[in-house]
Amino acid sequence: MAQNTTGRLPISAGKAAYYGEAELLKQRQRAVPMGQAPTDVAARRSAAAKDVEAATARPGSLPPLTRPTDRPAELLTAGASFGAGPGPMQAGIMPVGPQSIVMDELRSLGMMFPDSGILDLLDKYGNT
Repeated sequence: MAQNTTGRLPISAGKAAYYGEAELLKQRQRAVPMGQAPTDVAARRSAAAKDVEAATARPGSLPPLTRPTDRPAELLTAGASFGAGPGPMQAGIMPVGPQSIVMDELRSLGMMFPDSGILDLLDKYGNT
């Protein structure tokens, strides 16, 4: 086997699930060459661990939970689906479940067929 002098990972394909799939994978790798091989995995792992450590709050570093609010004018129920104030959609909280599927479909239809009725529905629910 020839020595790899490019510094890039060699083109390879594991055991393919279907006949001809290995060659297809190799062709795709030729079209978009692989990046360079990692040189110092231990250094990268320790750098990633430092990033996680830096993002983790230390005990005592957060302000107390009983402090006064940072947003005194904001209603307690802002963003909730009940009570006064903006609802979740107006607060930018996207719904999860059947309603979000319907809104995704409406957005798709609105892009394909910019009908005023569909666009009105999207405007009404804040999802343009």
